[in-house]
Amino acid sequence: MEPRGVVLVAAGGMDGRGAMSVLYIYPGKMRGNGLDLVARQHLQALSEAGVKVECLARGAVSMPGITCRFLRHTPANALSFLPAAYYYGAQSRFFGAWACRLLDPGRHRLVVAFEGAAGRVFRRARASGVATALICPMGHVGASGSRAELAWPAIGEERLEEEYAAADRILVRSRRAAETFIQRGVREERMVVVPGGVDEEAFHPAQVRTPGPFRLLFCGRLSERKGIRQVVAAWKEAALSPEQAELWLAGSEPNEMKAWLDAACGAGVVRLGFVNDVASVMRQCDAQILLSEAEGMPKSLVEGACSGLATITTSEAGFPVQDGVTGWTVRREDSGGTARVIRQMADDVEAVRRMGASARQEALRHYTWAAFRKAFREGLLPLRQSAD
Repeated sequence: MEPRGVVLVAAGGMDGRGAMSVLYIYPGKMRGNGLDLVARQHLQALSEAGVKVECLARGAVSMPGITCRFLRHTPANALSFLPAAYYYGAQSRFFGAWACRLLDPGRHRLVVAFEGAAGRVFRRARASGVATALICPMGHVGASGSRAELAWPAIGEERLEEEYAAADRILVRSRRAAETFIQRGVREERMVVVPGGVDEEAFHPAQVRTPGPFRLLFCGRLSERKGIRQVVAAWKEAALSPEQAELWLAGSEPNEMKAWLDAACGAGVVRLGFVNDVASVMRQCDAQILLSEAEGMPKSLVEGACSGLATITTSEAGFPVQDGVTGWTVRREDSGGTARVIRQMADDVEAVRRMGASARQEALRHYTWAAFRKAFREGLLPLRQSAD
């Protein structure tokens, strides 16, 4: 028995009752950017490989071989007034329970689920001899910190550890993220690195740069995790005049950060707020900076590199930088070292643009959506075949 209101969207020529091989669980809507886009690319990768998939989500796609069962409104929607960790935790728990009821070892050979939604269905899959793959797109194992203090229905550390243990494969976005799992005792052969993807036609360098000073872009939520305090501190220490350089902040401002931003952001700092046309903003800049403490691989850094921006970031952000070639790797708390890199870039913008051109070539080699789908297939399909 399924929840009331389920809509079935079957691919052409399928009635939803035929043999399936993959059960895919995503508690999102499938219609936006961010993880919605990642999920659509996952399904496209499997569709291109001729794999039949049964997908549970809050939205649907229409692709050959993909049958979607979706609920736009789940029981968890009644908790939408709660903080995000609790609301999204409830959605993940609902989808995990739904998938557990639908899992059929007679037709499903592989279960793919986003972390938080895998607990119950992975336990049943393992008991039934069905292979499992866990998608961990956001960060590093053990980096969630306060998760241990979260109450139900939020997803706590204990549940995540159970999911990690029950997964035959764990998919992360960078080698750095994989290392955090390996350091916690996860065998390296269980890790699959699927780097971020980018639309290389939408994100490209400007043919003619907008006149003005050197522009350094911070693109992302202006939060502690992204390193906004450290970026502003380094910018102040660089002591550049507004005529020489500007720091552009493109991203939503959490309520708890607004007062600090008002006080800390002085001359030369441009607060753009949330930006819809990120690609256009990137084409007006020369370099980008994120001093993240723990991320899988920030989407904005991949998009910025493809847009021809040199990068200043931390190793913990997960985005590989060739020092002196595509940008510079710095330590998050080393404001002096970061300030020196910023001054060096502002003093030699032509060198920065050469770095940006190299960054664009690296992105085209490694971070297109076609490369993403290929890495996803190569990581999963041998697992599915071994279960056949």
